[in-house]
Amino acid sequence: MTSKAVDCPQCDAPLALAAGQRHSQCAHCGSKFVVDWSDAEVPRFMRFESVLARGLDRALTQATEERLSELDRLIAEAEEEVLASRAELEEVKSVYQAGRAEVQRVIEPPQNWTYVAGLLALVAWFLVWFVLENTEWYVLLVIAILLIFVTWAFYRRWQNAEVWAQSELQGVRRTIEQTEADVSEASARLENYTLERELRQMEVASYRRENAPPSHEGAKETTA
Repeated sequence: MTSKAVDCPQCDAPLALAAGQRHSQCAHCGSKFVVDWSDAEVPRFMRFESVLARGLDRALTQATEERLSELDRLIAEAEEEVLASRAELEEVKSVYQAGRAEVQRVIEPPQNWTYVAGLLALVAWFLVWFVLENTEWYVLLVIAILLIFVTWAFYRRWQNAEVWAQSELQGVRRTIEQTEADVSEASARLENYTLERELRQMEVASYRRENAPPSHEGAKETTA
């Protein structure tokens, strides 16, 4: 389920909307909307208050009550799905953190030895060019050249370890991204069902108020 970035019709704040989501609430102003996807490119919004103003007839009220029973089941399933997705996300993140620690453990030795060998090579070359003479100069020149090769060897091991680390963690990162998408999708479904149930409950309550028989006390006053 892809998401669509839109602006709240009430306050123009950003409103995250999953594709096909039919009920949404603005996190900034709290306005609640029914979303019409008849135009897939530009969804249309209708506030709950506008929907309630249209009212229900008896047949629609009965259908709404049946839908409420179904929504209770859907919400329970969505809540379980959200909890399961979040638990899976935490588990995958733990695996990723453990993988990063292992990668650092593998990379750290060649990385440190690269720095040490490189520093020793710099010192050796400084002594060769500015300090030593005669036989000592030749000996240290050989050592300085060897240190360059040693530094390069450690550097290659470091880079190979980096490549291995990237390949090891790439799959886990993709899993994290997919799990985060699953959490967002499940959360969007839960919000959709929860808001729809709230709207249906208000519709039924409004119909019952409007069609309630006169109270007993009101009938007595009318008779008097």
